[in-house]
Amino acid sequence: MATSLNDRFKEIRKLLGYTQTEFAEKLGMKQGSITDIERHRVGISNKVLELLFTKLKVNKTWFYTGEGNHFSDTMVVGKDRSVLWLTDEHEV
Repeated sequence: MATSLNDRFKEIRKLLGYTQTEFAEKLGMKQGSITDIERHRVGISNKVLELLFTKLKVNKTWFYTGEGNHFSDTMVVGKDRSVLWLTDEHEV
């Protein structure tokens, strides 16, 4: 279970099926910045946090506390167009 914001950032990327390069492109970042975040070299900027919450629909409560569903919507589409359905009974 991810215990830090940087760990949760990586967990979201992997859950959606993105490589670091693909995730960087999705968020308008450089791949090296993704690596730096995931290796705890840097924190996550407010700009990137906002993209996670708005573009990827990451649940703020889960991201900050680890509690609840990973996403704020009931359906999230992954990189390979797979659909992740979220319900109260089954958290991703």
